[in-house]
Amino acid sequence: MINHYPSPLTLKGLTTAAQQKVNRAGYLDVTSLKLEDIADKRNYCPKQLDFKNVFALVNFNEPEPYRTAVITLDNHIFAVRSTANRLLNKLGHTFVLDRDHLRRDICPALGINKQVPYVCGDYWLIPMDEINGNNTSWIRWMNQELDVAYEDEYLNIGCWRSVPQRWSMTRLRLRRRLKKCLLVAEFIEAIVAQIVPPGKPQELIDVQPVVETITQNHIAQLTEKYGRQDDVVSVAGLCGIL
Repeated sequence: MINHYPSPLTLKGLTTAAQQKVNRAGYLDVTSLKLEDIADKRNYCPKQLDFKNVFALVNFNEPEPYRTAVITLDNHIFAVRSTANRLLNKLGHTFVLDRDHLRRDICPALGINKQVPYVCGDYWLIPMDEINGNNTSWIRWMNQELDVAYEDEYLNIGCWRSVPQRWSMTRLRLRRRLKKCLLVAEFIEAIVAQIVPPGKPQELIDVQPVVETITQNHIAQLTEKYGRQDDVVSVAGLCGIL
């Protein structure tokens, strides 16, 4: 695995046997991760999850009690009872954009009906596999902070001071999903540009009213322009808007 960052290999919360596998491979193989590999099992409600520290959500699609593994940026892994969907439905407690609003109103207007990402400013969550039991696994995409390499049908990914991971994902599939993220981000940027008064500094924007003003009318007005374009430009400047 190509790794330009000095990455640790200790993932707190794994069993001893699973940690030894990580040490030998040099990464966490998410494709073979099982519930029994995780020693840290937690019981708390979804709204307690710190999404800003989440690196990945791994869907087990197992019967109760534990359905999802949470991998954090500070190298912890733990299993929770909630499904990935239940966890993601609480994103609105952390960020200004509600996931249901994104799925129900914005993404369908852009023609995005499958593998719908979550995008709010520079916080991107990408679905990493097909739906399994109404849930899927997710990874957080951080544009300038990730170390990415492709090997056959696998994606090897890591970031500064985080344990590298291996996922089942080809370059083409990932590119398509990133394009959806860029399209959503550009669409929101265009809506904000219509709403924010000219000359008002972006750092003074009260983002909550802005998000609440993203109505079906705005979507209808902008779909013709933004919903059918083939190429999506970079939206690095969006980070200062939402």
